[in-house]
Amino acid sequence: MWWSGLPNSFADISQFERELPQHRWDEVHVDPSTGELVEKGCHGKRVKWEEQAGGGYLRVPGQLWGHGFSNGLEEALLVAHLAHLSNRSYVFEDYLKSRSPFPYTLDGFHLRPSRIPFNAVVSGFIAGANVSSDATTLQPLHLSISADYYEYICPSSLSAQHRIVLSVNDAPTFSDGASQMQWWVDRIKTAGKGKRCVEIVEGDANEKRLFGHDSSTTLSL
Repeated sequence: MWWSGLPNSFADISQFERELPQHRWDEVHVDPSTGELVEKGCHGKRVKWEEQAGGGYLRVPGQLWGHGFSNGLEEALLVAHLAHLSNRSYVFEDYLKSRSPFPYTLDGFHLRPSRIPFNAVVSGFIAGANVSSDATTLQPLHLSISADYYEYICPSSLSAQHRIVLSVNDAPTFSDGASQMQWWVDRIKTAGKGKRCVEIVEGDANEKRLFGHDSSTTLSL
C-alpha cells in the first residue's frame, strides 16, 4: 500500500479553481447588515451579480459520493442542465470518494484522495470555463462557480430575502425525466425569484435523490 507513496493532492488544481476570474474573493463581500453582495471599499456599491448569474446561483450540495466518477458526473450534468434551464449559474462540487475528515482514504489496498477538485477530471462550462453563447442559443450560458465561492457569497446566515433552500422531499413522483426537470425549473423560478442563492437538499445514496436512482428516468432527457 505504501510503495507508491501518497496520491496526488491536486493542490494546484484547487488553486486554479480558486483563481477563476468569476471568483472575486478580493473584490466583493456580503454586506452583513443587508445581505447584499457589494464591492469592497468605503462605498459598498451593490454588485450586479445578475450580469454573471442571470437569476442567481443553483447548488445541490448533497451530490453522490463514494461511487464511481461516472455516476457523479451524470448527476452533475443533470444539475448543470437544470441550472441552465432555470437561468442560473451552476455550482460545481469536488468529487467525493469519501467523507473522511482526512485527505486520503483506503480503496481496497490503495490510498486515494478523499476528495478531488472537479477540474482535475472534467473541464468546460460545467467546471467554470468561459463558454460564449452563439446565435442559436436561446439563453446565455452563465459562468459556473465553485462550492467554496458559493459559500462565500451565499453564506447560510443569509435571510430568506436572498437565499432559499428547497427539499427533494417536497417534489411529487414523476413518470419520466423530462417532466421532472420541468417541474424543478418551474419550482426554482417561482420560489427563487429575486433570490441570489437557491439550494436543493437531498438525502444520501439510499434516500430520495433529486433525479432518483433509476437511470431509465433520465432517458427522456
